[in-house]
Amino acid sequence: MLFRSEAATAAVVDRGWEDPALDVPGAPAATLRYAITGLGPDGATSLCEQFRRRGLGVPFPYLDDRLMPQMAARLGCWDVYGQMDIRDYLTALTAKRTTSNGAFGIFFRKRQLQGHIGDDFKKTLEFWRTFDRIIFMRHRDKVLASVRVAQWRVSRMAPDSAARVRDSEHRVYEMMSEALHGLVAGDAHIKRMAGSLGEDKVRGVDVESLRDPAVVDALAAWIGGDRASPTSAAPTEGFKFDTSAGDLEFKRRFLDYIGATG
Repeated sequence: MLFRSEAATAAVVDRGWEDPALDVPGAPAATLRYAITGLGPDGATSLCEQFRRRGLGVPFPYLDDRLMPQMAARLGCWDVYGQMDIRDYLTALTAKRTTSNGAFGIFFRKRQLQGHIGDDFKKTLEFWRTFDRIIFMRHRDKVLASVRVAQWRVSRMAPDSAARVRDSEHRVYEMMSEALHGLVAGDAHIKRMAGSLGEDKVRGVDVESLRDPAVVDALAAWIGGDRASPTSAAPTEGFKFDTSAGDLEFKRRFLDYIGATG
């Protein structure tokens, strides 16, 4: 058995974000729209928490399919055929989750976005142009990160499927290889988006750097400027990716696998 259930990274979704109690009464029109994206687990949930504490919108993973259907239903976004336009959903969200300073934030994974608009680059670019600021989460140690991404994905599987993966060394390495490819491709994607949207609109952030409160403060200032409320809240435990001996062993074995398979 390669993965222990108790060692798998906790799911990124803040369960309960569809709760009407999180709506902003009399929400104004959004004058600042920002997005956070990456290939989890990457600390994005904790970064969203920090931005909420600073009054920069109410960012949550609004495209996560475990809670999005309920949220979309509450906002009246489904048509009679069970279809939904992602643009209508975001418009309805903005009307409920924009803070008094005009800030609206959202966090989502690349795959979640692809599920709604596909892989077409022009459509993806058109979607990104609707945001004023975009943060792409990235990793310095991509091999170690691929171990964590694979663990995180297994933690989100149905129990039977997860058990089969944990018992198959080849399948585990396949998942790690897929994650590594995605992490490397993600860096290229950041550069492409920055080139298309403008360097002033896109920022790549090393996950490891978020352990430093000054980095989080600088990001909040870049996102919101004087909209950000002062806070004494230091980065949460979510930014502290403690590396276990098991993670390092998986990294070593994965590197051996890569070397053996070419």
